[in-house]
Amino acid sequence: MYAMNSFGCASRTALARNVPLFGYSKSVVPSLIFSGELVPVAHMEARMGVVGLFYIHLLKKSLGCARNELWMDSTQGRFCRGPIGPKCWDWPEGHFDVIVPSDVEFLKEDVVIRYFTSKEDDLVLLSTLGYSCHSERLDDIPATSTRIHVISGLTNSTIAFYQNVRWRSWTDCLGTRQEMPDGATRFCLRDNRRKIEVDTANESYAWLSQVSSVFHAHNISMDEDLSTYKLVYPYLELTGTIQKSKRKRQRRQSLDTPIYFIILPSPDPVYHWSFDPTGQTLLSPEMCKYLGLPFKLSLEVTPCQLSWPTKVYKAVRDYQIAKGFDPKTTDFAQSLRYPIFDVVLAENRFEEIIEEQHEMELVESGDPPLPTVRDDLGPVLDSSGYDWHQVTDESPEEWDDCFSLDSLFFETEGSTNTSQGSPNDMAMESA
Repeated sequence: MYAMNSFGCASRTALARNVPLFGYSKSVVPSLIFSGELVPVAHMEARMGVVGLFYIHLLKKSLGCARNELWMDSTQGRFCRGPIGPKCWDWPEGHFDVIVPSDVEFLKEDVVIRYFTSKEDDLVLLSTLGYSCHSERLDDIPATSTRIHVISGLTNSTIAFYQNVRWRSWTDCLGTRQEMPDGATRFCLRDNRRKIEVDTANESYAWLSQVSSVFHAHNISMDEDLSTYKLVYPYLELTGTIQKSKRKRQRRQSLDTPIYFIILPSPDPVYHWSFDPTGQTLLSPEMCKYLGLPFKLSLEVTPCQLSWPTKVYKAVRDYQIAKGFDPKTTDFAQSLRYPIFDVVLAENRFEEIIEEQHEMELVESGDPPLPTVRDDLGPVLDSSGYDWHQVTDESPEEWDDCFSLDSLFFETEGSTNTSQGSPNDMAMESA
């Protein structure tokens, strides 16, 4: 049996060893106070750091308990399973099936990194390294934020980029995720929930798995301060709800085929519903309305950037070498089936600057400018700025039947007309 002291800690009266009584509290809630009490994880989470929280997530799976059943034994320097304590923070469930020690030393980032380096578990190590970053949201929208790219903080130039985005869904009504041969992502609808939530990966694991090859291509030394290199990306989130009326749910459940949600890898999200597992045949707006499927989802875009200290880049380089990979190549990233970044060499950036200067000279001379032929860097937004939270109609007519963000359809339950609902109108409701 456990008693709670005045600090909210659990005192052990039924553990393997005897625990001496330290005192008696005469507060509003009298309680016995024991020496060597257990401290609930919830009381330490704010000071753990992200890598420490990731370790706790792995530890609770190792011990087969919930996060709020984890307690720290301060006298033993270990974590243990105990009674249900204060509520802990939510953590997205991962698919890692690893056993980690219960030593409190594993709250230290370097200890966790060394441990997983020795275990040669690629994904867990990259997750740990990914969490050891410095992250921040950007107030000013960079001109290249429509794609994932890496910039040098010293020169403010792009050294590598990945044009497309990869989509994922963690919970609620979108179930099994599958990558399609054309790069699209397919989700199978689960009709026991209402909420749709799809977001993009920041590709930090992909970047870390091939960063040594990019640095090698640019002759960047591992002895530099590599924290000046930033992984800049737009975090995109699509949300919506499935209509739950009894009639429309019966219509969905009476179908003999699954319903698929297909989304293309473009940074400007294009998506649709389909009965076809290949995603080639699109459901019409009328059919979506009939089944209660949202034709228009709400989009939120948050520009972010990540950076890592030099020790992290060195750790992943040494790990590749230990596993027999040449860090000057992208072999390690390819073995994990990660997308490969395109390297932007200094020569390409120089050619682009010359090209832009030439255009300016033509305009100033009064001659009409020639059409600009851009390189693989992709589109650059207008310098006047771009409202990330506003969707403009720029789609070609051939996409009229496609569920892109440039088409608008939102049905309110019981209505027979389509309307342009605001993001608040289309916000997710509780399942």
